[in-house]
Amino acid sequence: ASEVLGGSPSSFGKVAGKSMGGGEPLGPDYMKLASEQRMNTDIRRSIFVVLMSSEDYVDAFERLMGLGLKGSQEREMSRVLLHCCLQEAAYNPYYFYIARSLVKQSKQQKLSFLFTTSDKLKELAAMSARAIANLANFTAAFAAAKLVPFTIIKALGLGNGNVNKKQALFLQIFLEEHLKVARAEDVHQQLLGVFMKPEYKALQVSLSMYIMKYFAKNLKHSKLERNVLNRVKTNSAIALKALNGTAM
Repeated sequence: ASEVLGGSPSSFGKVAGKSMGGGEPLGPDYMKLASEQRMNTDIRRSIFVVLMSSEDYVDAFERLMGLGLKGSQEREMSRVLLHCCLQEAAYNPYYFYIARSLVKQSKQQKLSFLFTTSDKLKELAAMSARAIANLANFTAAFAAAKLVPFTIIKALGLGNGNVNKKQALFLQIFLEEHLKVARAEDVHQQLLGVFMKPEYKALQVSLSMYIMKYFAKNLKHSKLERNVLNRVKTNSAIALKALNGTAM
């Protein structure tokens, strides 16, 4: 699949010795991989095979729709997709583009991805650095596209100013990816909402502390191009103002 079409299909799903056969599901190898990935129901295995064997995200979306899943069956799409996304050796936007298509097609899918992503954020302590990086990229893409609210990261369970190493890794990647594409006005509006609502107090304190103490310092190691880096720095300053209830 072309990068223009939203990334290539799964790298860990490319089973040695088998052709993808024009996007058609393959039997033994994909089913074995599904078993290794703990896809323990027929529905999960069907979704998994589609994700692994599709030509690109358009093909994957059309084939997922062709499964004809309803109700609780439909909710398995977000669970399997997030699982696969986190297993990749590096973040693959292929999964975001499929998820975006699903969310735009159905309110049920929007809720499903909101809940599934929130659940994954709560499991951060058990994740590898690779999985955390993939989750941060995926969540940032979703938030930047306004498919989930910025405040979804409340599910991280940040304490008042306390951020552990895994939370810090997530926040650094999430903020970089979000701030490099978001409009300044959107950043201010999103973060002002965090400041204004009492239920986000712990998130407001922790984000403010992280941005002030660590975010800019960690940007020194960033590989972003200079103009993109400057945009991130500008937006982070706007975010900090919003978190303290001040105008742009």
